[in-house]
Amino acid sequence: MTPGPQFFDIAVGCILVFNGIAVILLWGSVRSRSSIELPAFAVCWLLYGIRILGPIEAVRSATPIPADVWDYVTFGAYYSQGIAAWFFVEVFWRTKGVFNCFRRIWQFHIIFVIVAMTVDLYHGTPGSMLPYHVNLLLIYILTTIANYFTGHIRYERETAPAYIAMVIASVIILHDVFARLGWLPWTTLFGPVGNFLLAAAICYALLHRALNNEKRLATIDAELNAARQIQHSLLPRQGPSIEEELLSVRYIPMDAVGGDFYDFIPIDDYRFGIMVADVTGHGIPAALIATMVKTASASQSHAVAEPSRVLAGMNDALYDQTDLHFVTVTYAYIDLEAHELRVASAGHPPPLIYSPTRKAGNEVDINGIALGVLPVQSYDTATVPLAPGDRIVIYSDGVTEAAAPNGEEFSAERLLKMLVERSDTTSDEFADYTIRQLIGWTRKPRLALDDDLTLLVIDVPENGQRATRG
Repeated sequence: MTPGPQFFDIAVGCILVFNGIAVILLWGSVRSRSSIELPAFAVCWLLYGIRILGPIEAVRSATPIPADVWDYVTFGAYYSQGIAAWFFVEVFWRTKGVFNCFRRIWQFHIIFVIVAMTVDLYHGTPGSMLPYHVNLLLIYILTTIANYFTGHIRYERETAPAYIAMVIASVIILHDVFARLGWLPWTTLFGPVGNFLLAAAICYALLHRALNNEKRLATIDAELNAARQIQHSLLPRQGPSIEEELLSVRYIPMDAVGGDFYDFIPIDDYRFGIMVADVTGHGIPAALIATMVKTASASQSHAVAEPSRVLAGMNDALYDQTDLHFVTVTYAYIDLEAHELRVASAGHPPPLIYSPTRKAGNEVDINGIALGVLPVQSYDTATVPLAPGDRIVIYSDGVTEAAAPNGEEFSAERLLKMLVERSDTTSDEFADYTIRQLIGWTRKPRLALDDDLTLLVIDVPENGQRATRG
């Protein structure tokens, strides 16, 4: 471990240590777990920088660290670099190698480092395990070369420079190992050259991969925006023919697109259907199934006034079509002239109703099996009388399952209590108040839920009258 010209070695060592620490801190600050090759690469070159700086007397004398501690630190870095190096190989080339050899290498090397440091400390001789380390390194290099030729390290255009530099560095490291062991008639070492080439090539490959990832993310964002626009186009543009202040909707998907869906099925000025559905899961898969839900509901237009038939027909249409997903639905039919609510549910949270006459609220006692679970399923319809001024709340479980930091859910009981306490508000004011309460409950600066959210608030007009919009 004879150092070269001190100025050069100090400069290279400081650059490696500084950049290694900087990359680790940067990676930690962005909290990205998808680019784990970055910290592996940074740790590898941080340890290599310590190896370079450790033997230099000028560096040692500039610190209050005792010389024997420097020896242990230097050889500890020497031993440990193999862990980061082969972990990097595994994650950068996205391969565990034949028989998972790369994973076995860095896992075994963790054990070796612990044993080597223990032996060094026990005997008081830093570097006493170096010959064994060199032999292990030889085995690791030969194993890596074997993986090149067996195709377990895949040749890709974006990693081509790193692939070539890895081969060159492997040959150089083998040369240096043979030279250290005295198997060659000369002792000249080329490790710094090989490591410099490898570092430069890997930096280029990582940058190239990062740029490609940014392009892919931009493409995905554009596609998600298009999907969001398409999904929003499937939602109803206009509600039933009642005064605007009597109906409020809040629809907030967890991701760019969501698995919640709602729809209005108008019949005439006094009668209409309302459906709220929730597909298990989130994101694009759930959103695609939500479009199937709209198609299935549209096919039941002949049974709008019979909620049980609507859900049974939708179940027939969706069974065996939703893969591992299933759909919960509340379908309500409101007749303002007959002062009546008919509702059926398929595993969905039951609607809430507040009566100003009784000054009390309650859940509609109705439930059934989610859609898409069984091939043939029947559903019950609950009939609830309505009075002027009653308030109906239909929602998805994104409302009641919103979790506080301690894990406690918002709950239907809390929503029902709010419904009673805020009975003097308009439907729009109540919907906004509910969203504010959810933000406060989750203690987040904005509404960031663990599920999609749909909230419909419908107030029954006085004397069953309606006012056509526009």
